[in-house]
Amino acid sequence: MPDPPPEPLYSFRGNMKSVHCILPIINESNELLYIGTNSGQVHVWDLKLKREKIKHEVGSEACLCILFINNLFVTQLKGSSIKFWKENCEGLWKLQKIMNHDYCGFCKMNSINSYIVLPSSGSSITLHDFVSNKEIIQPQDKKIGEIMCLKVIIPIKCILVCYESGELILWNMDWSCLYQTKVTEDCPMAIDYCDLTKEGILGTNSKTLLKFKLCDDQKISIVGEVTLTNPGVSSIAINEKGKLCVIGCWDGRIRYYTMKSLKLLAVLTHHSSSVDGIAFVNQNVSFCGSGLVIAGGKDNKVSLWNLYSECKNEVVKNKT
Repeated sequence: MPDPPPEPLYSFRGNMKSVHCILPIINESNELLYIGTNSGQVHVWDLKLKREKIKHEVGSEACLCILFINNLFVTQLKGSSIKFWKENCEGLWKLQKIMNHDYCGFCKMNSINSYIVLPSSGSSITLHDFVSNKEIIQPQDKKIGEIMCLKVIIPIKCILVCYESGELILWNMDWSCLYQTKVTEDCPMAIDYCDLTKEGILGTNSKTLLKFKLCDDQKISIVGEVTLTNPGVSSIAINEKGKLCVIGCWDGRIRYYTMKSLKLLAVLTHHSSSVDGIAFVNQNVSFCGSGLVIAGGKDNKVSLWNLYSECKNEVVKNKT
């Protein structure tokens, strides 16, 4: 009889609504997790104590993304605004600036240097310099459809964007197109990329999961493909060394794969609905060392997992 699927190290629920995004911030003095929810709240959990520390009201719309840039927290509210917050010594947030932002999709913003990369209506993208307050707006091309997901590639200062049509485009920061290719007939939903290995994973609304590689000549090639049991990927994370990827799926499953061969390592069944936020924590944490994965879903829960140990270089069973 096969072993039952492992249970998470911990599962946070509290008084949270559907989870859209997670941001772990780990340093010598704190191990904190910032959780953006459908109700426009950001819940801050203390990972050491395993309890909620404080809750911030950032708006009345869904909080799709949280970034931490130049000692400011930046929140993306669906169809409403981008807000900049300063945290004081008591952990309270004070609003510093608001930018109107009417994008109503679910693509999450990203950042590079002093720029925030913002998906906009149609197929347009905006680079907003939060230091000079200047913007560089990319013209729309309605033929390729809405922006579905994007990823900044920091070493070459470029932006990889997936469109509703299945097009994958690599843009320079002056919005010159470096490479464009149609990689799927399905609708892309989530993407991640490892700067070290120059490989990425793209999930769609179908059962197809794609592995791609960015070559030195800045061409993009599909180098692997697997078929999921059920359709729909909503979040993807690749660990820092590019050896593992973990995907959050519409069916509530969390699936671990090797990056080398896309071998399925584990299927986690803790969540009951779509897992929309997922992240590897690349630092050691006090209660489980390396390899921590954090996932948040539409079932209002956030789960913590540690199935993989870098020091042993193997998948290990959860011992909780």
